[in-house]
Amino acid sequence: MNPEMIVNIVTSISSLIISVTSIVLVILSIQQNNRILENATRPYICVYGQLINLGDIHFYIVIKNFGASPARITKFETTPDLSNCHFETNSPRIYLKEIVQSTIAPGRSRICLLDFSKIPNEDIQFDIEYITGKKKYSEKIITNIKTGTDMLNVKYGNNIETDIRAISYVLQESLQREL
Repeated sequence: MNPEMIVNIVTSISSLIISVTSIVLVILSIQQNNRILENATRPYICVYGQLINLGDIHFYIVIKNFGASPARITKFETTPDLSNCHFETNSPRIYLKEIVQSTIAPGRSRICLLDFSKIPNEDIQFDIEYITGKKKYSEKIITNIKTGTDMLNVKYGNNIETDIRAISYVLQESLQREL
């Protein structure tokens, strides 16, 4: 083999290696960009507890979509089961079970009033599955929803009941919608 042929073979092999490396890097870059784009536009469902002082203390469990696209809940289970933590009503409905198949828009939430005294003071596991478009996501959230919710806060007011009651209902509704 003459030196010119060896140089041509080495150049061809080098070109092939550079071409393959470039293709692999482009594919990896596209995959990373897709992951970044998906993470920026996907829904993120979170669950937390919130106490609201409306004259009486009310405890809400909040299921909120902190993401950028709507999420349809396909599974919502708690361990231990919180179904028996609702206030006593004449309705046979189990409101937390009804979150399944509901859609939560970005930045919006679903809230459910629970009896604070019935909620176990321990970690609760939330198993949540949700979809947006063709993508399916799942979250396993383990948290004590009671901790940090009963921080001290003081409300002052007087006994003017007529006009204040109307204002109170508007403020309560507004506060609940912002959870």
